[in-house]
Amino acid sequence: MTESRCKSCGAAILWAVTPKGKNTPLDAKKVRVAQLMDLGGTLKIEEAHEGHLSHWATCPTADEHRKDQK
Repeated sequence: MTESRCKSCGAAILWAVTPKGKNTPLDAKKVRVAQLMDLGGTLKIEEAHEGHLSHWATCPTADEHRKDQK
């Protein structure tokens, strides 16, 4: 993965490649992610690990950079 800065918000980002060969930005800072399982109204943490969030989910100006989905 290549590290750079977001041109809009200045956050540190990593560039990863999707299975389809497209580049996608990820937040460089890892966060703790938990997978939840619903047990009929009670949530149980099934699995937890550290990972990178998509920068599209956290960038305050992400909508300005999205391509129109036609």
